Amino acid sequence: MGYLCPVCNALTILEATCPDCNHLLDDHGRLDDIWEPYAPYREYEDMKLTNGYPDDFKNHLCIHIASCPNCKRNLYIPVQEQFFS
Repeated sequence: MGYLCPVCNALTILEATCPDCNHLLDDHGRLDDIWEPYAPYREYEDMKLTNGYPDDFKNHLCIHIASCPNCKRNLYIPVQEQFFS
């Protein structure tokens, strides 16, 4: 039993648009994978406690980094994790 990110697990794709120019954003993966140099060695839930986003653990959110190919804006996009049993 637990929660999983549907984007990280290829159940869906990140479909978000840029608030400035309305272009579809490019997904660059989880915030924790990019910021944490030891991400492959740490437990997934443990990283959520130290990434600076206090609500992502409690609300089961996976924070993704996305960028706009048109205007080059970078954004953090929260993805709601889904419960599985």
